[in-house]
Amino acid sequence: MSEGRTCEARISPAATVVNGWGFLMSLHRICHFQSRERGGEASNSELRRWILNGAVVVNGEKLKPDEPMDFPIISFVLFPKKRVSLF
Repeated sequence: MSEGRTCEARISPAATVVNGWGFLMSLHRICHFQSRERGGEASNSELRRWILNGAVVVNGEKLKPDEPMDFPIISFVLFPKKRVSLF
């Protein structure tokens, strides 16, 4: 997803618990995040690095790959130092 574009996604919590990694992957399938490293679509490895480096903030807290997601999601920010917000 390039800067300045928005992506509207409706991801509802399923009967199973959704963790941070699964949530970001679901959102990526809808929004097609773009690589900040090499151009084109971001790879799974790059998305995981985003999470591990604290570049994904959900409801004001850094996303952790293995922790269950808290719904509802009020805010989702990529790269908080550069403020790329989805909603």
